[in-house]
Amino acid sequence: MKDSILYILIVLFCACTDTKSNDKTEGDKSNIKSSLSLKQINAINDLKKEYEHRKQSLSRSDMGYEEVLTNLENYTVIPIDHRSLNVEKFYQNPTPTTLKTCFERDSNTLYFEAKKEDKTVFRFDMKPHKDHWVMRSFSPEWGKAISWLSNKLALAKTNEYLLLTGNGDEFIEIKVNDQTKYFDLNGLEYSEEKLCEFFLNKINLLRQTKKETNNYE
Repeated sequence: MKDSILYILIVLFCACTDTKSNDKTEGDKSNIKSSLSLKQINAINDLKKEYEHRKQSLSRSDMGYEEVLTNLENYTVIPIDHRSLNVEKFYQNPTPTTLKTCFERDSNTLYFEAKKEDKTVFRFDMKPHKDHWVMRSFSPEWGKAISWLSNKLALAKTNEYLLLTGNGDEFIEIKVNDQTKYFDLNGLEYSEEKLCEFFLNKINLLRQTKKETNNYE
């Protein structure tokens, strides 16, 4: 009788242990998913559906990134935190101090990078179209382009960075202690003054080009 009771207690103990283990696994999975918002998950699902449909009409030799984008589960997809330049706001008072306040969240564009074995491989950006999300751009060489970034992040003792966009140009912002550092996509560092000058010159150039085009027409 005692042996029977002992056996039952052992079985119950093992069952409880397995339940806790399974709960932890499910928790781990939810933690992984929590890095993406519902909007980001929906956008990725829209992307996969679109390229699965395209893939059906292509031969294997004709497939480019269709093959990659329909198999995103083979990668770790991470959202890229980004800010877009409010050009009009900056141009009203184009100073380094103003520039800092003119990079704003853009809910109409989502940026993602895909990693494999902890190395960034490619990047894809998405935008809304009617009732779903579509591809805005695909950067297959993104990992190579920012290969310098991991060293900068390691020196800053962080894994976080901001992608800054404006007038088709992109920069990366990294917080190092109490300082903010800016880099172009080649890893060249920009001071606040130099970054301000860059965007101001670009805006003036675009405005001048537009003016000349209108005069020509």
